Amino acid sequence: MSGESRPERRPARRHLALVVDDDPAMRTLVKDLLVWEGVGARELQSGEDLMEAVEPEEVTLVVLDKEMPGASGLDLVADVRRRRPGLPVIFITAFGGPGVRTQAMRLGATAYLDKPFRVGDFLQTVHGVLGRSAPGCWTSERADGR
Repeated sequence: MSGESRPERRPARRHLALVVDDDPAMRTLVKDLLVWEGVGARELQSGEDLMEAVEPEEVTLVVLDKEMPGASGLDLVADVRRRRPGLPVIFITAFGGPGVRTQAMRLGATAYLDKPFRVGDFLQTVHGVLGRSAPGCWTSERADGR
């Protein structure tokens, strides 16, 4: 065998996140961050897509934007909470503030982040929601922003 180093081996994915945002660049960024951390992720562009995809038990996390055409993220948080009461929801928005944060959390969001967010803050939030030792949730220094 040559002196080549082997690529880092990721744990098996045991989490599946749904990333719901009408902005394709943000949706892909969030999905890529989750995948980088060992969390499976699917991109969805609307609340209607979310309501169709949230039922299966393999879905273990929703990352949800506030401002989208059709149903707002606030409406969707309440719908997710009714359909899947224990399913964690990370609510992200560029149009927030204390009132929106309070409303999102009251409706059932597990965590809240304002856009733009720091990558480290997002990853720490994911780890906090899924549990740092949760199977399939990669724990590394990257979660600390390093």
